[in-house]
Amino acid sequence: MKVCVKLRRYVAVESLFSWFRESGGSPTVVMYTTVIHNRCRDGRHREALALAWEMEQNTSCLLDLPAYRVLVKLCVALHDPERGLRYLARMKEAGFVPTSDMYGELSEATQQRGGWPSAGS
Repeated sequence: MKVCVKLRRYVAVESLFSWFRESGGSPTVVMYTTVIHNRCRDGRHREALALAWEMEQNTSCLLDLPAYRVLVKLCVALHDPERGLRYLARMKEAGFVPTSDMYGELSEATQQRGGWPSAGS
């Protein structure tokens, strides 16, 4: 599936994901992350967000660093840096250390939205 994403074969990724689920398979965090990334690259951000919510509801699916990275990038693409910051906080709670590029992307997205909120608001 990851090769299909790199080759921009977005429909193939969705087909494989659908086939896997219809066959009774339970998606892993890697599979969810790959499909979310696929939908982001294809410009289908709302569908990616819906799948992210599904992944979070799956109790057998523990998020890892690549999953958090994809979720933060999704938030940037959705122009929702506040949600991205919440993911960073959850990431820290889980024991992961956010990378500088994650902070950079969120900072850039926040600046594009008009800057950081003031302490009084």
